Amino acid sequence: MSEILMHPASIVVLALAVATAAGRLLMWIGGVNEHKSEVSEFMREIRADIKKIFQRLPSKTLDRGSPVRLTALGDEVAKQIGARKWAVNQAGALRERVRAGLRIGSRISPSSMSGTNTGLPDSSRHS
Repeated sequence: MSEILMHPASIVVLALAVATAAGRLLMWIGGVNEHKSEVSEFMREIRADIKKIFQRLPSKTLDRGSPVRLTALGDEVAKQIGARKWAVNQAGALRERVRAGLRIGSRISPSSMSGTNTGLPDSSRHS
């Protein structure tokens, strides 16, 4: 066995095998680095596009911390559509329906509320 390893042709074949393996390894590393740079460039483009999308989003009308606290834009929209007057009217009607149900002792269900004027079509109410 040691005679085969010491033969000059064996040494040349072994050297060629190692050189080929090293060359392929270097080519693979180069390909990985090229792919990595392409992915990095792609990610920069995606980030830029996402930033553009967020810049185009309209302002929020509700305060992030509370669904009942409005932002300045939300206040303006509420004033323009008369939301406060609508809410006061609905609260009064709902309060009377609840009191009537509690006096009689009956349970109030969504179906018993069908006559309540919410300003919304019946199909849009949640049960």
